[in-house]
Amino acid sequence: MYGAVATFSVLVGLAVATIVEGAAPPQQAALGLAAPPSAVGSAASSQIAFVSSTTWALGATDCCAELRVINPDGSEERTLTRLAAMGGAQPVWSPDGRRIVFVSAPGFSEEIAVINADGSGKQILTHHPASDQGPVWSPDGRKIAFTRASYALPADTSVFTMNADGSGKRMLAQGAGPVWSPDGRKIAYGSGDGGVHVVNADGGGQLTLGRGSGPLWSPDGRKVAYTGDSGGVFVVNADGSGRRKLARGTGPLWSPDGRKIAYGGVPGGVFVVDADGTGKRRLSHNASTWGDAPSSWSPDGQRILFSRFVGHGRYGPAKVLSYVMGADGSGKSRLTQHGGQSVWSPDGRMIAVSSGHDGTAAIHVVHADGSGSRRIARLYASGLELAWSPARRT
Repeated sequence: MYGAVATFSVLVGLAVATIVEGAAPPQQAALGLAAPPSAVGSAASSQIAFVSSTTWALGATDCCAELRVINPDGSEERTLTRLAAMGGAQPVWSPDGRRIVFVSAPGFSEEIAVINADGSGKQILTHHPASDQGPVWSPDGRKIAFTRASYALPADTSVFTMNADGSGKRMLAQGAGPVWSPDGRKIAYGSGDGGVHVVNADGGGQLTLGRGSGPLWSPDGRKVAYTGDSGGVFVVNADGSGRRKLARGTGPLWSPDGRKIAYGGVPGGVFVVDADGTGKRRLSHNASTWGDAPSSWSPDGQRILFSRFVGHGRYGPAKVLSYVMGADGSGKSRLTQHGGQSVWSPDGRMIAVSSGHDGTAAIHVVHADGSGSRRIARLYASGLELAWSPARRT
């Protein structure tokens, strides 16, 4: 809920993973020990950043977690910085793969921080009693957008931008979850009243696109897809015109070429529809209450990662499993045995996977079809976030 105050999440027993191809990504259940050739071949230019739980000492100012990096072949694991016990780190690599922006909790408030990929140059960018969350880089890496949540009652959230060095902070609008347009000129976001909006990066030209959540730009930046407030996949032009409902479902994801949209449909399963609303196809079937939901397209648009929700827990599904399949629904392969998450390498040849129970969790790298799993790191608990950065620019 956008207006809700961001609550502290204890990092004891958590592990969050993020990856880079100037940095690299993780996850799966332990299978073979032989390294996939593609993982070894790209190791020299890649790193994986992840958050791993540690022990806590009474009176320590930083405790319980560390932001680490590791090569995708499992070599050169090292700690970049220690993290406080409260607040999720939410690490995100810069577009050039040289820096990581993350959430730091030096006291009892969350702040946005950056650090170089070698562990140098750590800098707290925001200093505010509110909770700063969800940092995202602009496409050119010069700015960072984030959400600020107040602790006052009634609670509210605001979308901010700032320069990558923390200067030039600007509140753009009341709302949360900023998403940069591909050209970096606009930002889409959701608001507490259930609206989906677009605003210029300088704060001008605010426009309401519809009612719903989860806006996502098309690859060419001309359209925005989102989930309607009563369900349904909607697409609208960036100027607010031409809004139409494509299908019943949630969580739309554009294909890399912008011609198709994957989504979690009704009844439970992953569906794909053409961007003009034609050609609807069901790719997976899940009879459970929670269904399936697409996570991401491969960079070449040939495969889809998706999450399968199974069983019944106290507040939701008992497990969330990660799968990969062809874009036509063929060749389904289960990547995780006990929860977890998966992400693509920039070239689409590998998938980073993290999963497992406390004490048995690990980071794995696998082939695009789910085969050839190799464990590269152990974790105290399963990874919660993964992100594979682009190749480092020279």
